[in-house]
Amino acid sequence: MPWPRTWFGTGSALSPNRRRPSRNSCSSSSRFSCAVSKYSSCEAVLSPHVVALVESCLKAMKEVDDPSAYVRLLRYLFRALAQAKFDLLYREVVPVLQPCLDTLLTMLHGPDTHELNDTVVELCLTLPARLSSILPHLPRLAHPLLRALKSTSSELQLLGLRTLEFWVDSLNPDFLDPCIAEVEPQLMLALWALLKPQQSGAPFGAKALQMLGKLGGRSRCFLREPLELEAKQNPEHGLRLILTFKPETSFLVPLDRCIQLMRTIL
Repeated sequence: MPWPRTWFGTGSALSPNRRRPSRNSCSSSSRFSCAVSKYSSCEAVLSPHVVALVESCLKAMKEVDDPSAYVRLLRYLFRALAQAKFDLLYREVVPVLQPCLDTLLTMLHGPDTHELNDTVVELCLTLPARLSSILPHLPRLAHPLLRALKSTSSELQLLGLRTLEFWVDSLNPDFLDPCIAEVEPQLMLALWALLKPQQSGAPFGAKALQMLGKLGGRSRCFLREPLELEAKQNPEHGLRLILTFKPETSFLVPLDRCIQLMRTIL
């Protein structure tokens, strides 16, 4: 089953200090991606080196103080492979999927909030491999998927929606549901949170609604468990009663404060 085409343009919102490419050339940040996707001969050229390149990046990400350059290099490589859909390179990358995912998840779940978290989440969800090769790692990818849906980046939210849609369309519910069971309540709440009109600045409300429709009854199974809701012990605006007397005199009676007062008296 083929991995879906990449969903990114050459000027990603996740790439800082990017320059807008001209009509006849690629920006410096995406030159590597353009070269790989444009020339089919790149597959044979990269085949002996892609695994060594990925392993070197992973090793450096663990050792250097600032791994941003290596993280971005992996992003350019993963995007290029997803665009070109190189079958030979996909097979070459399979042996390093496990260590690659281990390194990325270590960065993602580390004690420090890293500035590259969004890029690391993207790398987790765009691993250059067929779905059949990613199936053993699907439960570990549920957490990056949740982070993508809860992200403030619209590009990352779209990636999360499309990744979840691809899983739902391609996998049997009996297989997929146990893989996402650990984060299923938060995942469904994240989808429901996207249900906002486009006029309010939420561009993916319709897409989230479509996704909930595909999930069917599964999108409401989490309601069987009690939800963790935010509440204030002393709300600023509790239950209020408006008393109106003729001709037009009105009194606002805050019942929560009245109850608190009676408890104090008693």
